[in-house]
Amino acid sequence: AGAGGREKESVALQQLNAHALRSGKQWSLDARVELPRRLQRPPMRYDPEAIILSCGLEATALLSFLHENYLGFVDGEAADAVDDVATVAEYLSDSAVLCGQSRAVTAATSYGGTSLWLEDSPAAANLAAAVASSVAARGLMYGNTHPAPHRFNPIRAPA
Repeated sequence: AGAGGREKESVALQQLNAHALRSGKQWSLDARVELPRRLQRPPMRYDPEAIILSCGLEATALLSFLHENYLGFVDGEAADAVDDVATVAEYLSDSAVLCGQSRAVTAATSYGGTSLWLEDSPAAANLAAAVASSVAARGLMYGNTHPAPHRFNPIRAPA
């Protein structure tokens, strides 16, 4: 705790407050916001975080398994299958950055940086893993608008 019992503000919060002061704008939504039709999805049938917890894999292993196997779960005959694959690949890439598997993070940390999260505590690592896993699972569920027909689909170990 800092002086007067206040916790030290995070760098992100300091930057957000500074931006708000500079711009002098307050954002408010006066009307209902509706996504374009192509981005709308029905409610998820499953809870991604519950699935992640039940699989018992660490974020990096989960991401590797999803990346190795997601193509088999997209219907290759669908007209927009390539768009689905590209969308899922984007989410998996974002997840890799969040859990420190990308080349950019590796390069940044090898030149004096510590991590993407600017903190090396176990709590930060756990948060990064949870966020990365959630982004990967939710991205797969959101991006796959043309699921493959139900059939036996063996899961391959990552290469």
